[in-house]
Amino acid sequence: TDNIFFTDIDCMSSSAVENWNRWNINSTNKNCPTVINLAWDMAKMAAGCNAGTPEAAIEAAAWDVITAMQTGDEYAYVCSSVDVAKLTIGVVASVDPNDKTGYRSESGSHYFSDQKTFTYIINFENLSTASAPAQEVYIIDTLDLKKFDINTFKAGFVKIGNEIIDAPYDVQNNMWSIDMQPSANLLTKINLNLDRQKGIVKWYLRCIDPATGELPTDALAGFLPPNDDNGSGQGCVMFTIDVRDDLADGTEIANKASIVFDNNAAIMTPVWSNTKDIAAPASQMETPVWASDIADNLIQLSWQGVDYADGSGVYYYDVYFKKGQGGYVKMLNKTTDNSMYLAIEKDADYAFYVIATDSAGNRETKTNIPDVTFSTGGINELVVNSLLTPNPANDICTLAFNLTEASNINISISDMSGKNIMQVYDNYTDSGIFTHRFDTKKLPNGVYSVLINIDGRLKVEKLVVSR
Repeated sequence: TDNIFFTDIDCMSSSAVENWNRWNINSTNKNCPTVINLAWDMAKMAAGCNAGTPEAAIEAAAWDVITAMQTGDEYAYVCSSVDVAKLTIGVVASVDPNDKTGYRSESGSHYFSDQKTFTYIINFENLSTASAPAQEVYIIDTLDLKKFDINTFKAGFVKIGNEIIDAPYDVQNNMWSIDMQPSANLLTKINLNLDRQKGIVKWYLRCIDPATGELPTDALAGFLPPNDDNGSGQGCVMFTIDVRDDLADGTEIANKASIVFDNNAAIMTPVWSNTKDIAAPASQMETPVWASDIADNLIQLSWQGVDYADGSGVYYYDVYFKKGQGGYVKMLNKTTDNSMYLAIEKDADYAFYVIATDSAGNRETKTNIPDVTFSTGGINELVVNSLLTPNPANDICTLAFNLTEASNINISISDMSGKNIMQVYDNYTDSGIFTHRFDTKKLPNGVYSVLINIDGRLKVEKLVVSR
């Protein structure tokens, strides 16, 4: 053993001799792979005597252990047919991809409004390409004490393969065991520690040989095997924690965890971040437009919504309407559309409004005051022989009709999407022949709706601009 390069040779030698003697006396599985695995495990234990030993040094030490064992009777017995000089030693080791997930709103976004308790899951997996099960897994998560209330931390379940085990109730510091039988003659011990002063939570998962109370000496024994189609090599830990009450709008909460498998280097999970958004969006219904090209009694309703610059964005709309003196009815629930068609009745009054909700769950506040009203009652009796000339128009168009009684008149032009693009006239007008000339120079070629609103009753004429 003189050529095994550890600074503390006595510590390494005693570990190796002790484990070799134990295996030599008790083992009934004396085959060449077992000898090689034992050599690796002995070298790994010896590395514990000299913290910081690189994996390459452990691999070299394993070679030296095997070479030393070659002269013994037991090694000759189990590997007599193997030429050690040609033997390829592969380092068997676990491999750990990792991830962390946290709170998502109903929309799937990472914005939150009044959400108090966050649930986090830290996932780990021993890849199917790994050459050995994991014997130890270390997980460290540092929580920002300026954003989390550390006293609300609660450990949740631990998942190992297909086993899901709930932590002791409201646990913050504890140790408990999982019996891995019958899949393996092992125990998995879970040690959870929460440092309230620093906001650091640690999980230490390790498998235990029930016969010795220590880590298994066989490198091919572990609690998390290489993954398969059944998810046997996957695991996770879960916890919940409350955010502080004094977080300002726009506050970002970023969190990540560190995961270590056995002697692998620590790998950080991706950062999971959430942003506080407490400002509600705003929405507005556009003026209804006749869809007479589809049906004589059909109108098109359109609406738009906006959120503030750094907000989560509009997620959906609830659209309400009422007819006559009745109450409002929700016409569309959680729609992401911005328009719809509605069949209306003759000689009836309608009112509409829309409420927007953003991706953080903030809902716009509105009373039952309509965004727009629409009436088909008596409009044809008030406006007689309406006419747009010329139509198609070029630069100038004139609207004329016979108004049977004095009324408030509002005339506007909208495009085919329902967007109001021009105000033409807005005044109280006596009965008689009404004419009004308006400029169409700024209107691009296309089809438009001329909306004639008389005391809340609407008539729509189609205007074509062509040059």
